[in-house]
Amino acid sequence: MDDTVDELSKLGGYGAFKSAVADSIVSFLEPIQSEYDKLVADKAYIDKVMYDNAMNASRVANRTLSKVKRKVGFTPLPRP
Repeated sequence: MDDTVDELSKLGGYGAFKSAVADSIVSFLEPIQSEYDKLVADKAYIDKVMYDNAMNASRVANRTLSKVKRKVGFTPLPRP
């Protein structure tokens, strides 16, 4: 706690401390924001990722549903 008080007094008070913290947060988030902006601008990439993940989720869900149907005793209807 004493170290924090010492650092705060070196900065010149609470207002300067707030500015230093804000600047630190902004510099930390800058690369994340940059990557986000790049990804959001690439609609084709977003569509591909969403499609690929939807297909994967569908496969997992169908496998799970098949297991549940077998356990419950539902049998598939014969195909004509």
